[in-house]
Amino acid sequence: LLIVSHGNIINAALHLIIGVLPSGRTLPIEFALEPGCYAKVRYRSDTGRWSLVTFNDHAFVNHTIATD
Repeated sequence: LLIVSHGNIINAALHLIIGVLPSGRTLPIEFALEPGCYAKVRYRSDTGRWSLVTFNDHAFVNHTIATD
């Protein structure tokens, strides 16, 4: 399953996975996500546990900037 989303949604999903719930309208921890990155999580139904496999991975993005 692949979900493509804005960083704020990924942040909220990671909070739910690790069990840190928001206090009011803010999240107590901010996961610093680079533009174009992804986080990969895995759920094991046999144990009922989540694993954060990859976080803030953006190696597939070419960061070459053209200069004059």
